[in-house]
Amino acid sequence: PLRTDRPMRTTAQSLFGAGLHGMLRTLMMEGAVLQLLAIQAHAASQLRQPSRQRRLGSREHDAVREAHRLLLADMRRPPTLSELAAAVGLGEKKLNAGFRQLFGATAFELLRNERLAHAELALRSSRASMKQIAFRVGYSHVNNFINAFTQRYGAPPRQRLAASAPRADLNATHSRLDRLPS
Repeated sequence: PLRTDRPMRTTAQSLFGAGLHGMLRTLMMEGAVLQLLAIQAHAASQLRQPSRQRRLGSREHDAVREAHRLLLADMRRPPTLSELAAAVGLGEKKLNAGFRQLFGATAFELLRNERLAHAELALRSSRASMKQIAFRVGYSHVNNFINAFTQRYGAPPRQRLAASAPRADLNATHSRLDRLPS
């Protein structure tokens, strides 16, 4: 529940102002109601603001960095969050908060992003099948991989690869032209 403040009370009182009649009164009342809604929305958004978390201490910082290393060591079989937290001596909430502070994402958002970045590189640089690439980066089902890739990059893997191929060919051509003697 939101407490009323001075701007809210003043706006509400203007609903009952005298002197206007007919369409002008209706228009003034509608404007006042919109102002009240805006004041309420602003107050509600202030309530939802996350409280400032304290910065990580040196030991916690090192623990989150170690957790990051452990998480990405084997993308096919990453540790669970509880295993990761136990391995570095932090609670799960503290670990995820640390990941957010240091990397801007939770542990498993970061893992997904790394998997997809590696997959994109593999798509561009190897002739491996979609299934092989998906498995290589930790997806046991190709459809899950394609869905995650599409959500992350806005296009399915083959379509994204096809869209970037002409640029890659053009860059390779420019690179070869730059090496030609003048």
